[in-house]
Amino acid sequence: MSPFITLPGNNAVHGAIVPIASTSMSGSGGIAFTNIPQTYQDLMVVVSANANANGSYYFGTRLNNISSTIYSNTTLSGNGSTSISNRNSGNNQIFGTYIVNLGGNSANIPLSSILHILNYKTTAYKTVLFRTAWDKNGSGYSDLIVGLAQDTNPVTTLAINSDSASYGIGSTATLYGIRSVSQ
Repeated sequence: MSPFITLPGNNAVHGAIVPIASTSMSGSGGIAFTNIPQTYQDLMVVVSANANANGSYYFGTRLNNISSTIYSNTTLSGNGSTSISNRNSGNNQIFGTYIVNLGGNSANIPLSSILHILNYKTTAYKTVLFRTAWDKNGSGYSDLIVGLAQDTNPVTTLAINSDSASYGIGSTATLYGIRSVSQ
């Protein structure tokens, strides 16, 4: 019995992760991927950022430019000594992580995040898996979030938001399409 699955044809790229768009993030605010093609099964966004914060801030995402209270999320996070779990609803975005300024201004907090938007082109509510980690010289957090957007429209626009931080030089966000096995 073989543990491998043989894919048909040498030129087939079944199940491949295909880059769609990439952007540099700098300054405050956020970025948006627009005109997302409807040819994949799922979407994935990889964010690698240097966050500059004065205070604490949220890092999150919105689908289809909707800023009303259609979002909810369940979060599990930890900092190496304490773990936190919470659930909230009626949000104006899916909160991906909460960066805490642990005293004074914070510059260049390294932040890595991966978002998976499952079945983004269906007419069902959208599920988003959000994994984020950030570090501030030994203090930081790792988060796992399951978010729900109560919107039945296919996702054509995806925004990455920050409520009060800015992104430093070298921050990037890349959008990928994930093909189904049958593609």
